[in-house]
Amino acid sequence: MRLNRRDLLWMVLLLIPLAAFYVPSNIVRYPPFLIASVIVFVISLFMYHRARKKSEVGLEAFLSVQFIGLVLGQVESLLGVLLFILLAGVLTAWLPDSVSNGEPLGTIGAILYTSSIALLTYWLVEPKQKRSERRELRKTRYLVTALSIPSWDADRVLHADCDMLRRNSAELNNGPKRQKRQNIVPLFQAISYHLPRLERVFLLVSESILNWKDDRTTQYAREYLSERGFDAQGSAFEAKMRAFFLKLSECTGRPVLIRWPDGRRESIGSGEGVIEFVMVPAGNFDDVEECREAIKGALGEILKKESGEVTFDVTGGKTLVSVAMALEAIKGDCQAEYTKQEIQDVAPEESLYRVDLDVYSLKDLLNEMARSLNRRL
Repeated sequence: MRLNRRDLLWMVLLLIPLAAFYVPSNIVRYPPFLIASVIVFVISLFMYHRARKKSEVGLEAFLSVQFIGLVLGQVESLLGVLLFILLAGVLTAWLPDSVSNGEPLGTIGAILYTSSIALLTYWLVEPKQKRSERRELRKTRYLVTALSIPSWDADRVLHADCDMLRRNSAELNNGPKRQKRQNIVPLFQAISYHLPRLERVFLLVSESILNWKDDRTTQYAREYLSERGFDAQGSAFEAKMRAFFLKLSECTGRPVLIRWPDGRRESIGSGEGVIEFVMVPAGNFDDVEECREAIKGALGEILKKESGEVTFDVTGGKTLVSVAMALEAIKGDCQAEYTKQEIQDVAPEESLYRVDLDVYSLKDLLNEMARSLNRRL
């Protein structure tokens, strides 16, 4: 590895306090290590301040995401090895020894030196959030999303004009008793946007959704299927989703292959270019790890080999399942998208937007997870 001037300056500054150990303590009033640590700390504060002006990533996010990996020994370079050794020395030897020996000046020096390591490493790395050269939302072959309780009115949606669905018409979303958006229409918009390249849609479904019941809405869905000569049997959830897929096929001109949670396969509609819908049982949407395991199980090889062809739509489902999808979207070249709320009568290109995610987004995701858990307690 070839070191540049920046690397060398980082090394020299952090080695100065170590060299101070060899300075006789009787020639100065205070311990040489403390004096050197104070000087290096002041310099590191100045250099951190300069680097912070150029970076969108705060020190807290840097420490919690990237710096902690170096502390744990996840090093891949000479500088990383040196950083790990310095941290190990100060945290396991100098700081504990000065505390146990009752040396307050030595303790202060060790704390300042540890702070200098963090600040100078921030200056050296200058962490930046990932920004795609193409900020627009890519059309991909695979779409991953979570279903909410299917509360849309079957009589409105199933008999609606296809363009009204594609544009998320206000007439469909604002029924006489509801004044908020329905989840199924944003799903239709997402599918419409990716349609030119779309091959497979993974739908995360929870136990509560699979057991959903609504006699009035289900009756409309069964009648819609029967009128068109399709199977109207099965659970309320199956009838409503089967009707939606049939409507989707009619609007897109492409047949739909459904893979139900129990493994059954069913074809609906006609045309060319099959769109496969995979129902992925995700258990409890309030369990992030369970949702993540479901995603990994369904998309394992795709995420490894074709991550650039995967879009996670985080509009549907509960907060924690959206967090689970966002955590997976950080990996590789995946992208995440979201449907703007309260946006109606516009094309998918105007209502969908790309959500830029990288490892520095973890702090926000974890904060949102904590808020959701607190609301449940």
